[in-house]
Amino acid sequence: MPLVYLSPSNQNYNRYICGDTDEAVQMRRIAMKIAEGLHTYGCAAHLAGETLTMEQRIEEANRIRADCYLSLHSSAGGGEGIEGLFAPQKEGSKDLCELLYHELQQVAPRPGRGVKDGMQAYGGLGYAELRLVRVRPVMLRVGFHDRPEDAGWICGHTADIASALATGLLKYWSGRDESTERKNETHSEDQEYYRLYIQYGIYPDVESAVRASAQMGELGFRRLMLFGQ
Repeated sequence: MPLVYLSPSNQNYNRYICGDTDEAVQMRRIAMKIAEGLHTYGCAAHLAGETLTMEQRIEEANRIRADCYLSLHSSAGGGEGIEGLFAPQKEGSKDLCELLYHELQQVAPRPGRGVKDGMQAYGGLGYAELRLVRVRPVMLRVGFHDRPEDAGWICGHTADIASALATGLLKYWSGRDESTERKNETHSEDQEYYRLYIQYGIYPDVESAVRASAQMGELGFRRLMLFGQ
């Protein structure tokens, strides 16, 4: 199964217009729920640490060879609605962005702003999380935190937002031949990799196994799989 890197905004200075909260708190709430949903279906998710800078997150995602990178933000500036951003030069970025945007639009309270080329920002330099991440980077803006309707929806519908995005990620990977894709991937490092399988534990029920899987994922272990009798 794929490894999804989740990078929720850490911009705690972006205060919400309602709810006595901020962008960092709300995006991490959503990311944590996404990780829980993915782990339930055996998909590995790595949630970026709260103290990591953007540069450190990008480096970490590349180092652990994440199969996709999802950056979560809310916006400001008087607009409304969700928005998806992709890197056109990165294979799979646009397709994944469009799918995630579609799933999120199904639960959003109003029409969104569409899916856009994120490399057009900053005079063509593009967003760093799209430019520097090697594989399938996507940035989603889930609404405007300076608009009461959007801010209230984000704060009150964490589970719905996370469920939509987890569903989109699972739909994207379902039926894909991951082994073939990995053979075709190119990496800048001239390095040979070896895979080691370790049994972490045996549990009396699936709920306990899922919790253990989530804990190991948070510690940075990837490719976690659950096996039943």
